[in-house]
Amino acid sequence: MESIVRCPTGIEWFDEITGGGLVRGTLTLLAGNPRTGKTSFVAKFLFKGAKDYGEPGIYVSFAETKGKFYVYMAQQGLNFKEIENGGLFKFLGASTVLDRDVLGHFLAEILEVVEKLEAKRLVIDSITPILQLASSLEVRSILHNALSNLANVKNLTIILVADLPFGESKVGYGVEEFIVNSVILLRLQYEPYRSLRRTMEIVKMRGTPILNAVYEYSIVPKVGFIVFVPLKTSEACVRPDVKISTGVKGLDEMLGGGLSKGSSTLIIGSSGSGKTVLALTIAAEAAFKGLNIVYINFEELKSHLEHSLRGLGYSYEELESRSLKVVPHLPHVMPSGALRYHLHQVHVMRGFDKDLAIIDGLAALKRFYDEAAFQQILEEVISFLKYHGITAIYCMAKVDPLAKTAWLINSSDNVILTDMKVEGNRVHRKLMVLKSRMTQADDRVYELCFVDGRLTVKVEEG
Repeated sequence: MESIVRCPTGIEWFDEITGGGLVRGTLTLLAGNPRTGKTSFVAKFLFKGAKDYGEPGIYVSFAETKGKFYVYMAQQGLNFKEIENGGLFKFLGASTVLDRDVLGHFLAEILEVVEKLEAKRLVIDSITPILQLASSLEVRSILHNALSNLANVKNLTIILVADLPFGESKVGYGVEEFIVNSVILLRLQYEPYRSLRRTMEIVKMRGTPILNAVYEYSIVPKVGFIVFVPLKTSEACVRPDVKISTGVKGLDEMLGGGLSKGSSTLIIGSSGSGKTVLALTIAAEAAFKGLNIVYINFEELKSHLEHSLRGLGYSYEELESRSLKVVPHLPHVMPSGALRYHLHQVHVMRGFDKDLAIIDGLAALKRFYDEAAFQQILEEVISFLKYHGITAIYCMAKVDPLAKTAWLINSSDNVILTDMKVEGNRVHRKLMVLKSRMTQADDRVYELCFVDGRLTVKVEEG
């Protein structure tokens, strides 16, 4: 039985989910609305093919000039001038005004360049002008005779780019079932006041079992097209016998000696009730104990967090020199898969091996994503960190009624509730443990205050 040979695209995670890339020597239809990143996808396919695998490639453009293409792709870290000078790339500009005679001559020119360059990869961007020349039956005949045979004879991997009008979400050119081996659909999802979401659907790929057909993706400066895959999770690696001290006087006792290694703790409370102050104190004290910490915040700028740490009596520069990494994120410019991607880069790819991860400002993240997307990403992150044995703390503004966050409470090992009350000219901040999975919860109400300049929890008086 003949085995399937793959053509790696070089696109992060795409090759992993497809079992090695596209099927070599076949045609792929890549369709999408304007601004979905179709050109970014195929450009990386050609560039990585030349740069990483030594495979010459050809880009046929019906719209973009060579100069503009080179400039735009350089912004994504793809230096096409370099691979062109190395004899591994050819840009072919095509007229958008086509008739069948011109098309025949143009296909012959492509064949000539393929043979001269000994190309292994070919992109036509886009085939929409070709599809508009004749009926779908005639188009299938032209594409089959010219391109399918070319792919078979030359073992050439070809991507055909097709434009979909705004509002159209289905591929309906009549060629996908008859000509191409694979169909990939790129979509943009717009929601008022929410982050733009890009999704990639693998509609079909013959000979390839696809477990999850829809994935988020993004186009990152200096990186280009990347696919976000669900974080790999497995059995949780929680160590109840190993405790991490919070460094907050009185809080360790409430939690039965501290936070169990690999556990997840949710700090939930009203605005101004001390969630961030508590989280920053835990991060700072952990850094002084030699632990590696990443602090991700979706609401505060890095300069604001540095100022808050100084207000608590800590030197940010000293904490940073020890082991604290502060990472602010802006949800409105970040796709919902980016947090997963960042955590994977920090904890797996770069090998930082963090002991403690604190994710603050979840309410800001929630405002930019629908409930389903927010829940999916957070559940994956919680499982991911547990799988890697990383102790995690999540901070979120309280939602009334509390039952609306039941899924998050159920996913957390510990739940700490903070609250604020104004009495006269004083602000009283309170704290209680709603849940402690590893130990018996202390159900008393505590006061969160400063004693001798240190954040402390003590039993509420009266």
